[in-house]
Amino acid sequence: MLRFAIVGSGPSGCYAASALLRTFPSSKIDVIDALPTPFGLIRYGVAPDHLHAKNVTNQFSSLFDKNASVLRWYGNIRVGHDVLLSELQRIYSAVILATGASSERTLNSTSGNGGSHIKGILNARDFVAWYNGHPLYSKERLGIDLKRVESVGIIGNGNVAIDVARILVKDTNE
Repeated sequence: MLRFAIVGSGPSGCYAASALLRTFPSSKIDVIDALPTPFGLIRYGVAPDHLHAKNVTNQFSSLFDKNASVLRWYGNIRVGHDVLLSELQRIYSAVILATGASSERTLNSTSGNGGSHIKGILNARDFVAWYNGHPLYSKERLGIDLKRVESVGIIGNGNVAIDVARILVKDTNE
């Protein structure tokens, strides 16, 4: 029997699990994620008012529910720290790395480090993770209490910048 490990439970990891189940229906699949909850950027990287985009989590939940005997999810496991990739390779027939985007682009600045050393300068990824309640993006980690900020400048004009602006002008009760 084939046994697969998928590292990452975001969209790519869940779609990989679905494809493996179709292609190898008698296989067993373990999905491993560093976060305590599944679905990666769908949960923590999509604006909360984009419900249509977040609805794919229903499809992913159903995938795990319907295939519970052969598809298992394990959270709070960091590959490379809690378990080594070489260990996974020894245990499983194949390991799929579906960890998604692990870093953001930095702003070029005269200081040469993208402004990340300046208090109050955040990249969109950190901000979006914060407003989606990502467990690693507290005010202590960000170095600023975003609920107390009164003025903001946004650099960029893409979809994420627009999402950030839209979230910032909403009433905090929303």
